[in-house]
Amino acid sequence: MKKLIAILIAVLIVNLCAFADTFDFSDIEDKVDVPDNYTVFTSWHDIAEDVNYILSWSGDDSDGGVLTVVADSQMRIKSYSKYEYGKYMGNNKLSSIDYNGAVTIATEFVKKLAPEFYDKLVIVKQNNFIARNNENYDILFYRYENNIPCYSDYVTVSVDAYTKEPVEYSAHWTDCERISPSYRTMAESKASQLYFENIGVLLTESPAGLLYSIDKDKYINAYTGKVISFNETGYSTEGEAVLTSEDAFGLMLKNCNFTLQYIPLISNDRMEFRAVYGFDPTYPVNIDATTGQLCTDNGQPYRIAPSKKYKDIDRSSSKKQIETLLLAGITPFTEENFNADSFVTKTEFAQMIYLAFGKIATVYGDDFITHEQAIEQLVNALGYGEIAYLPDTYRVDFVDGEHISKDLVGCVSIAQGLEIIRGNAFMPKSNSTRAYCTEIIYNAIAERTENK
Repeated sequence: MKKLIAILIAVLIVNLCAFADTFDFSDIEDKVDVPDNYTVFTSWHDIAEDVNYILSWSGDDSDGGVLTVVADSQMRIKSYSKYEYGKYMGNNKLSSIDYNGAVTIATEFVKKLAPEFYDKLVIVKQNNFIARNNENYDILFYRYENNIPCYSDYVTVSVDAYTKEPVEYSAHWTDCERISPSYRTMAESKASQLYFENIGVLLTESPAGLLYSIDKDKYINAYTGKVISFNETGYSTEGEAVLTSEDAFGLMLKNCNFTLQYIPLISNDRMEFRAVYGFDPTYPVNIDATTGQLCTDNGQPYRIAPSKKYKDIDRSSSKKQIETLLLAGITPFTEENFNADSFVTKTEFAQMIYLAFGKIATVYGDDFITHEQAIEQLVNALGYGEIAYLPDTYRVDFVDGEHISKDLVGCVSIAQGLEIIRGNAFMPKSNSTRAYCTEIIYNAIAERTENK
């Protein structure tokens, strides 16, 4: 949304633009699949140093929206943004596609939208996860030349977790007249030694304490071993570090992917890609000077999300629900085994409620939570608390319904109506297992096929 607003503001700067109605944009229109009801078309020709064409299609009623594209002088699409008026923005439900599914959508979108870039793009892999309907999946591709990454050039795509459609696209691309060859470069071990000797690491301050960091504007020429520098920056070095700079640099090499890469440089008045050695910008190259832990720029611990998997659920009837909530980050159980038949405490279920809905439960403790107590907490988290306790209003169709606490019949009835709980028997006083709690939360938030 912020990108869209920025583009629209740019469009309004009339003194920098001219109307471009005389140009043929049919090829671009075919690539972006303009909806039939987007009947209002406007275009601007940016007359700044870098020529751009700003194209906008919009609907003329409340069911429409705005689709904005920026293309360069070669008619390559550099940005895309789509916003639909009044489009449902999602809630606590889970997307019916996971990150891997979003990657497939993003890849096909880039292939169609930017075939000029596609063959040179490599996706930055992440461990799989599931997003909520009010979120986007953000997919990042880096440019590669001669199988070497060019981290300055990239494409990003945002896939809406509710509509499963790409809603944002941005490409940063450098047109180079020359790309230095990939052969005869020095070994990585030699380059890392020269990097430490000639660039070294910086002892810097962060809100959380001292960090060893690097100068992100300096690289080692992959052929000569000389330092390539862009900007000089000053750093403070107050305090006392426990780790030596050598130890810190060793940890950087181990955790932050020191690698051969291309960077764009102007040489003899022409742009070229120069092969250098440096760190992969995907990771924050910061080491806590006391603990040796990889950190963000503000000193907070940085952890690469592990591949999420339980070892003991292959034969569980709740495997799908367990895996889904795990991928969505809605489980407080972090052991290697899920232990599906273990009973859940009131505090553990309160944690699940918070992770699923961002709501604070009303009961805590080490006592095990019963089926009816769990349903009460869940129904309240869904926002039915004001009507769930109306007396003499609800009925349930369970064979053991008479055993439900009278004041909780409404909660159970609402949960049954929403198909959060099913079957003939409810067993209201039974302790809830991990599998049971996972199933009822899954039923409350998973976007099931029948609701589409």
